[in-house]
Amino acid sequence: MIALTFLIISSIIGAGFATGAELVSFFGNTGLPPFLIAILVGLFLLLNILLIYVLDKRGFKPNAMIFIPIYFVFFIAMTAGISQIAGVTTAIASLAFAILIIIFGFDKLIWVNKWLMFFVLGIILWVTIPNITATQMTHINLPRAALAAIIYSGMNSCMLFPIFTKARTKFSTRTIKISIFASVTVIALFIFVIMSSIQGSMDAMPLLGLSSSFFVVATIFLSIFTSQVISLFNISESTKELKWPFTENEKTKLVTKLIVFSLIAFVISLFGFSTIIAYAYPAVGAFMTVYVITSFVLYRKKKTAPVTAEAVNEVKL
Repeated sequence: MIALTFLIISSIIGAGFATGAELVSFFGNTGLPPFLIAILVGLFLLLNILLIYVLDKRGFKPNAMIFIPIYFVFFIAMTAGISQIAGVTTAIASLAFAILIIIFGFDKLIWVNKWLMFFVLGIILWVTIPNITATQMTHINLPRAALAAIIYSGMNSCMLFPIFTKARTKFSTRTIKISIFASVTVIALFIFVIMSSIQGSMDAMPLLGLSSSFFVVATIFLSIFTSQVISLFNISESTKELKWPFTENEKTKLVTKLIVFSLIAFVISLFGFSTIIAYAYPAVGAFMTVYVITSFVLYRKKKTAPVTAEAVNEVKL
């Protein structure tokens, strides 16, 4: 359960979240106090994730031609974030490690995320808690805040379709549901802590403005890296049926796909991290919210898909 919880969290805590840039971009001008932002996002995020889980359980398969570009947006953003904080060479190295993890399989992805998230969440708390300040009340724009929360939640839940498909073969329904609630609770708490510590910040990466120590930079890098791996994993899963001109061997096909996709993402990432967050993230979030709700309405009468961990032994963590 802990491993799955951290896997869900790591699909959300990426470049924008870990640096604080994403939260400032969405909620910096809403005037809402941090605890209300955390509650709003938590509620909408929980709704989105539960709808995605139910859709996946009922056998719904998102259109690959729609979702592959979305996964690419996040993969590019993660790569751009690493380039900005650690340099181009490190970004290339992170892509190589991401490829290796995915080649080793889903179990290795879960294991890596579990241990990295322990470190990442701990350091974020260490940096932010001493800097928490009293809420600076300004003019509250509740409609804008609610819309931002809806879009933000849609954006941060779109990575979960392939993850739930795999998770249902390894975890029980009860474990998955508990992990969903636990992950949303943790995310909401961290939104409150981060927003309370970076109020009024004008930095492009506010958490780096609080501390630029090695551990903080390493934490931001690792949180971006986990989302980079998940993004590439989702691209890989969504392109399984894609005809590949280079080879028919499945292993070679996987490796060459991962390399080609990584090269494409690296080139596009050179346009910059801030540009991607400012324009691509809100568009993806708005689309995902509409897509998930519409799909749920259309598939509400579908029966549960047969793939479930109740048919196998539940993973002991």
